[in-house]
Amino acid sequence: MKQSDYAVVVGIAHYPLFHADLGGPVNDAQHFVEWLVTEEDQGGAGVPAEHVTTIVIPVPAPDPNHLEAADGQDPLPIVENILAAFENLREKVQDLHREGGSEERLYIFLAGHGFSVDTEQLGIEEPVLLMSNAEQGFWPHFAGHYCAEWFVKSGLFQEVVLFMDCCRNEPLINFPLSLPSWGTSTDQTRAKKFYGFATKWAQKSREQIIDGMTQGVFTWSLLKALRGDVTDSEGRVTEKE
Repeated sequence: MKQSDYAVVVGIAHYPLFHADLGGPVNDAQHFVEWLVTEEDQGGAGVPAEHVTTIVIPVPAPDPNHLEAADGQDPLPIVENILAAFENLREKVQDLHREGGSEERLYIFLAGHGFSVDTEQLGIEEPVLLMSNAEQGFWPHFAGHYCAEWFVKSGLFQEVVLFMDCCRNEPLINFPLSLPSWGTSTDQTRAKKFYGFATKWAQKSREQIIDGMTQGVFTWSLLKALRGDVTDSEGRVTEKE
């Protein structure tokens, strides 16, 4: 097992106030976790299960006796949960560094609704994950790319891997980003990084029925590639394989 690897995995399917539930994100998150904890010699990443933090918001099953209850449930404070997961990880890894440890790779996987922000606040185009308590005119979000960049610059890991299976459409100009208040001195040695997004800038991601369940096309294709499954004649993994 990769004792120095860690992961934070988020899948948000339920958007009760946005009236736009999804079918794929929780399945995608669970499938990604399965790949993470599978041994390397079996096609997985070999991350210890105790090093994987999973946060999922599924669509609640309707109660036939209390149909109004499912609609009236308050969404979880998902931003706080995600920030707490990364803060706990940061503290743990910093303690290990003080003891002479060297953490290798951090995986970040985010799936759900998303959008893009073109902001002068950071001078960047930032893809963000929409939170479960979003509604028209109120778009709480988590800036996954910013979070990954923070860990790259912190030097806490040797490698940072980010995957975001969410839309990057509706680019908003100078929309105020919600950023974590993490302070750090930039390490002289930055981590290597690999970022994978479900779609190009200003485009929508897709989900569809695959193998009898709704899945994100990006995550399904990604996991086939990571497992080394069958590719096309040019060595590519496609949704039609």
